[in-house]
Amino acid sequence: ASAASMRWLILLCLAGLAVAPPPPEDDDARLISQRMRLDAMKEDLGELQADLDARLARASEVSDVIDRLQEAVTNAQPTGCDDRVQFQCGGDHPQCISRLLVCDSEPDCRHNKADENEQCRVYTPAGSIWEGKVTMDTCTKRRPKEVRLTITSYRSFDYLRSFPEVTATLDYDPYSFDFDPSNSVTLKGAVSFLKGNNVVYFNAPENDGLALRCVFDGDDDFNCDGSILYESNQDACAEFALERKDSYAT
Repeated sequence: ASAASMRWLILLCLAGLAVAPPPPEDDDARLISQRMRLDAMKEDLGELQADLDARLARASEVSDVIDRLQEAVTNAQPTGCDDRVQFQCGGDHPQCISRLLVCDSEPDCRHNKADENEQCRVYTPAGSIWEGKVTMDTCTKRRPKEVRLTITSYRSFDYLRSFPEVTATLDYDPYSFDFDPSNSVTLKGAVSFLKGNNVVYFNAPENDGLALRCVFDGDDDFNCDGSILYESNQDACAEFALERKDSYAT
């Protein structure tokens, strides 16, 4: 072949190389790079979603706290009734009725019947189990770190439905390795339906004169503020927060 022909052949080969598709390894590298960018975007999106969820959860918690504080402020205000023997119906037209009439299945509040019915909720039904850590104790001989309260009966009587009778078993440190059920204490007491302040009160089961009380705020069905107190003067000497733990606590 002539020199001119050879030059044309070389030029054709170079032109073919110029328009040829990129090697497969270039495509693989490009795909890998794209996948890495997509993975990074998904990770950033996941972090953004987690941050948003956390902020929404926090906002909900703050809202709950504000609601409880408002409820506490309302409950702390004088009712205008003798709370020992009367119930305040509330609403725009406050009315005092005998606490003996509350929960008798008859509407006694003229304007706020729902408020009266709300006080009749059963917080501590038979079979419910409540547990909590002791945060302060200056008086008990056992000095437990944890307590468990098991409600064994809850009875209302037609002639006194606003003060149901309650019995329970109190266990000290129920999850300790040396727990002995024989050291458990049987409690007997009653529920007192106070507005926004429902109280379960157990009389002193032993001769040390120490009673037990747990107070519900009327908003949270599954937690109450517990205390052990001197029966003689009602001064608290031990404190704990009880949370309902049985399967119905949902």
